[in-house]
Amino acid sequence: MRSRLDFVQPGTVAGQITSVGRLVGNDHVRYRDGPNGEPIPVTVPGIDTEVTLSGHPFKYRVHAIETDDGPRIVELHIDSPGHDVVITADDMRKIARLLDRLAYAAVRDVDVETTAFHKPEQPPPERPGRKGHGDDHYREVAKVALAAHRDYVTTGVSARQAIAKHWTVSVHTADKWQQKARDRGFLKAGDLGGKPAPNRQNRT
Repeated sequence: MRSRLDFVQPGTVAGQITSVGRLVGNDHVRYRDGPNGEPIPVTVPGIDTEVTLSGHPFKYRVHAIETDDGPRIVELHIDSPGHDVVITADDMRKIARLLDRLAYAAVRDVDVETTAFHKPEQPPPERPGRKGHGDDHYREVAKVALAAHRDYVTTGVSARQAIAKHWTVSVHTADKWQQKARDRGFLKAGDLGGKPAPNRQNRT
């Protein structure tokens, strides 16, 4: 039985990307759902990416595309070197947890020599300037929050969770940003559910 530490290269941790290579093939057509559900043909460049991960005895040939939710894999081939390493159910579970990482490696320009390449699918936390974040930031916060609230029934991800994940911050920070988006008028009372705030000007 293989140990989880087998194939881990010196100076790396399991799951870290250790190499990326581009493989050029023929362009092909795929279909995506249009606004009304109709199929829309999309020409996909025939460029695949071969990725290796520390601790994994396989080479992954990945074809990924950019989507509104970030890079996503549309084809994945697992190559067992020499065809003598068995692909197990445990291997598949590990791969499933690293699909975002493989997708980012396939479509983004990243440097394998940098520590950021350890987890390229997780952008660094956004830091405000000396005067804090501007309107553009809180406008985007409102956009992410509204989209999460709209899709909550199907995704189960709340607005605060979506904000925290989008910018890699804590939910506490997400709550503060959400409140500042309200203060600046980008979120209105009732936008994210609950009862609208009372109109104090009409009180007697």
